[in-house]
Amino acid sequence: MARKSRKNMMPQAVTQEAVQQNEKELLRTAAYARLSVENGGHETEDSLHTQILQIHNYIRGNPELTLTDTYADNGFTGTRFDRPEFERMMQDVRIGKIQCIVVKDLSRFGRDYIETGSYLETIFPMLHVRFIAINDDFDNIRQSDVDGLAVPIKNMVNSLYAKDISKKISLSYQMRREKGIPTSWCTPYGYQLNQQGNKLEATEDAKWVKLIYQWYLAGVSTNEIARRLEFLEVARPNERLNRKLHEGDDPTYNKWHPSTVLRILNSSAYIGELVSGKTQTASYKGIGLHPVEKREWHIVENAHEAIILKSDFEKVQARREQNKEKRERAMARSKATREKCYNHLSGMVYCGCCRRNMTFERRVHGTVKETHYGVFICKRKKNTTPCAYHAVPEKMLMMVAMDQIHHLVSTMCEEEKLVKDMMRGSNLDSARSIKMKENSILFRIQEAEERRLRLYEDYKAEILDEDEYSQLKEHYIAEKQRLEHELQKQRQRALELEKRIRICDAQMERMRGILNQNEFDEELVHELIKRIYVGMDNSVEVEFKCSDPYQEVLAIMSEVQNE
Repeated sequence: MARKSRKNMMPQAVTQEAVQQNEKELLRTAAYARLSVENGGHETEDSLHTQILQIHNYIRGNPELTLTDTYADNGFTGTRFDRPEFERMMQDVRIGKIQCIVVKDLSRFGRDYIETGSYLETIFPMLHVRFIAINDDFDNIRQSDVDGLAVPIKNMVNSLYAKDISKKISLSYQMRREKGIPTSWCTPYGYQLNQQGNKLEATEDAKWVKLIYQWYLAGVSTNEIARRLEFLEVARPNERLNRKLHEGDDPTYNKWHPSTVLRILNSSAYIGELVSGKTQTASYKGIGLHPVEKREWHIVENAHEAIILKSDFEKVQARREQNKEKRERAMARSKATREKCYNHLSGMVYCGCCRRNMTFERRVHGTVKETHYGVFICKRKKNTTPCAYHAVPEKMLMMVAMDQIHHLVSTMCEEEKLVKDMMRGSNLDSARSIKMKENSILFRIQEAEERRLRLYEDYKAEILDEDEYSQLKEHYIAEKQRLEHELQKQRQRALELEKRIRICDAQMERMRGILNQNEFDEELVHELIKRIYVGMDNSVEVEFKCSDPYQEVLAIMSEVQNE
């Protein structure tokens, strides 16, 4: 096989190495663009497409820059910096992915005078990031640009421009409201904007609005109205928009809900009123969209064709107010009932057959004076689970819970007596055994150290040669280290046993006080009991959270005795 000429290969290798070296020296650059109002695809002077194209051309025209990524915020104001693409770009800057940022001009980067200045004067220099604004001829590697007054003045002008535009837009909306011209693109159900876009006109859906009011005045509930509209397959408000946003016929967004019916019943637009100014915003002040009190709304009467008679609308509002008062009274009674008949075993009672939560219900005694009592019920059906409907009074479970706790405490007291007897016994005194072992280990450590010291005397007396002396010396050093480790282990065991006994004594002192407590203690029950299972025959099984307090003490003592 013919050999390849090294002469022909060397220039190619050198060129490739030069390209790689050149790529390392290039600044990884981000192209950032922003548009306040979302671009609908029209390529205007300030459109995102134009901005990005201008930035890309600039980066290609500068050999020291290489485009790494493009970041574009569409529909975000420059007075705030919590923009998704801007935050993604700054994250890439922090991890070292971006070394340079190029924007069309300073206003595209931000219109807040203080925060824009903070980025240019503090943050970017600290992160060693180069920043270029093309139209403003700003580059922070030029010290004259950084120290000059042009950039602060431009940032201040951009901030004032944002304030001026915000005020002009607010004034424009105010003038439209005073003339009765709608200011929102979202029209009420049953209306649409006319061809001139300055007035609402009724659509075919207005018949459904009239029918909703008729049904409600006839006593039909909002839930039933929503079901009837679903049955009649009436298109709900903004159905076409929701289908467009959620890509297809999503049943979640195409159903009528009682809340939708309530919004229609509560809207005064159907008697010809144009209501605006329900929300306000001031982006240049950092104030987002927020609701406004009703007394500050702007209302224009007879602004468009009415679908509902004013008298019918007032009847609907009067009925809604009555229903609201009725609901508030019912909620007040329910709250009083819940306070009197409180669920003391919430989340603890389970069915012993299907092992599911039992439902807590409040019932009334059949007396002249209303007195409520609580009952736990399993409502499972026979054909789905092995158990059937059964109920147990809450008071019975409360008594059983306290009885089981008393039984548990009595058992603990017996174990406490057993442990104390074991510790007092001569042969089973674990604390004494540990102390004796400690003394024995200390004696063996001292003995090993003395033997190691005598080795040198034997070596000098030529009883041991050099190899024997070294081996025995290492042996006694290792033995001493092993014994010291064993001593530390025994001392740790003694401390652990003493600590466990103190904890158990403190706990048992508290438990002994429970034996004299006959009344139900909700906090104690939730502390000690995990679950209560109720069988079909109302048999009760209690599962405790706490473990045997003396279990670890007995384990340590048993370990010591076995050793």
